[in-house]
Amino acid sequence: MRDFKLVINNLSKAIKSTNLLETHESAQFVQWDENTLNTPYKAGLTTSGAGFAICMGNYNTYQSVLCFALHDNRLWAWSKHVNKWTEFAQK
Repeated sequence: MRDFKLVINNLSKAIKSTNLLETHESAQFVQWDENTLNTPYKAGLTTSGAGFAICMGNYNTYQSVLCFALHDNRLWAWSKHVNKWTEFAQK
């Protein structure tokens, strides 16, 4: 229960985003929802319409995003190099 409270506390510090691929010059802890552009939800990879991500970079040069959806045990990574979401499943 302590870890869950810590996650909730940290989520309250996340910045809200309208687009996960917006520019972040330094690593940012970002909260997203069903209205946020460029998420695994918008790509049809999860039915969860909310989550959080760690984002850094600029779409025009190089950008990386690690993304988690609430109530889902998968992690997705997006990078300009691959130009798509890559799923990492919990085994």
